[in-house]
Amino acid sequence: MLLTACSSYPKFDITVTPSQELVKKYGTYPSVEVDIAGLSESDAVKFSSYPVDRYFENDSSLRGYLEPYTMHFSAQDLKAKTLKGNSEAFERIMEKEPTHLVLIANLPFADKDSKTLDPRKYIMKIDTGMLSTMSDLYLKIGATGLIKSTRLDSIKDSPEALESDKQPVKLSLSCTTVKGSKNMDCKETPKDSDKKK
Repeated sequence: MLLTACSSYPKFDITVTPSQELVKKYGTYPSVEVDIAGLSESDAVKFSSYPVDRYFENDSSLRGYLEPYTMHFSAQDLKAKTLKGNSEAFERIMEKEPTHLVLIANLPFADKDSKTLDPRKYIMKIDTGMLSTMSDLYLKIGATGLIKSTRLDSIKDSPEALESDKQPVKLSLSCTTVKGSKNMDCKETPKDSDKKK
């Protein structure tokens, strides 16, 4: 049986979701690109201090070298996006036998602190080996960077969840005229009584 170079790597899904923090900070949902790429041990060290803004420049040689998989988000496209572990794009990343995986977002006006890793980058070590397993990865695009999350938390904090909260709620009311007044006394009709009618 022929084994490929990346057969010893675990296959896991990577899901990225915009969060409601974005609209709170920027007043709208900005257009954001999130790159996913594999890094060698030495590349991971160098990349940890590499400027995000320089990486996303039009003539970025590093971005061209990494050949990342890119997710696109905008005010018109806020749905969560998933890079499947069994997809060709995932396999292309693993063909280079990386030791680390990086996700990097071109968020505008991110808070910068030279003493810590730019929050717009998320670098993780890949657990390699024939018997290695890794859980699916969930990240949210927060106001200033990428935040590790869970599936349920990502769904709860997504713009789609916010929009569903705004949907009108249908109520059944029972109203009676108050004697000696033009006002009406209205009460919500229990759902059980609706069914009996």
